[in-house]
Amino acid sequence: MSLLGFEYFAVVAREENISRAAEKLFVSQQSLSAHIKRLEEQYGVRLFERKPALRLTPAGKAMLFYVEQILNNERQMTARFADLVKEHHGELRMGLSRQRSEAFFPHIWERYHEKYPQIEVLLKEQNSDQLLEQLRNHQLDLCIAVNAVPARDLYIEPLVEEALCCSLSRSLLTRCRPDTGSRDFDRYVEKGADLLDLQDLPFFHRPPENQLRQAVDRFYAAHALYPQCILETNNQKLMLELSSYAVGIITPLYLYSCYDTQSLSLGMPPVVRLANNILSTRVSIVTCRDVPLPDYALAMKDMIRQEFQRYQRTLSQIFPFSLVTAQ
Repeated sequence: MSLLGFEYFAVVAREENISRAAEKLFVSQQSLSAHIKRLEEQYGVRLFERKPALRLTPAGKAMLFYVEQILNNERQMTARFADLVKEHHGELRMGLSRQRSEAFFPHIWERYHEKYPQIEVLLKEQNSDQLLEQLRNHQLDLCIAVNAVPARDLYIEPLVEEALCCSLSRSLLTRCRPDTGSRDFDRYVEKGADLLDLQDLPFFHRPPENQLRQAVDRFYAAHALYPQCILETNNQKLMLELSSYAVGIITPLYLYSCYDTQSLSLGMPPVVRLANNILSTRVSIVTCRDVPLPDYALAMKDMIRQEFQRYQRTLSQIFPFSLVTAQ
């Protein structure tokens, strides 16, 4: 039986659904069922119960145990041979969110491709939960994840912890608080702004399904407050441009992207640090403990570390307050 048959069986076993497995593997259900049938015929066992729902038989569970060892050994062998090849021909499967891909990957790619031009990098852009699932299923070699939960099968290397800030202009404060607005602005720039101190101001909010919006809503609800929202948008650029009208919650990742594209490099944007820790954002490199990485994958980890150090340095140069802390 070929390794392909084992790989197909492992995906069906994890999904417990022929249709979903076929979709993940980009093959037809008929072809996938044929591979499973050949496995059953070759080893003389029944691997799945079909009714009332697809699930592994005792023989299937034993098969999955051995198949995962075989596939893992094959991956280790491939990684070892790739390191022995002078020009490092190979494939690197890396995952991160689309937003972080846009912010960080161009600089990583420039350095990486110069050193490893023969390596094909396959970039998966999904949320952290999806990336960690694919990592555990050995569909990724490494990923950059947010708030990864410690687990025995994962090696989690913290990179940075991000703090939130808010768009807040002096003109907004002086208009809404004629007597104290200017002094309040200077105090917020120096010490940060507490959301409780801002509840009398109009807000730009993200849509209700957004994780950050939900964190803000929970915070204010816990204090029996309901701030005025004058605009719902995911567009942080718009929040900054309209900062004289309302308060908007801004992520440091967005500010870094803007600075890197020269959008903010000509002047200090109207933002202050948010004193409340309403949403923890810990960014880490995550790999599987049981899978050794080839040299070219370890080099990618080094370049990811360098880029996040650049991230921290850049923001510390723009602002008099810390938005990104090394872990």
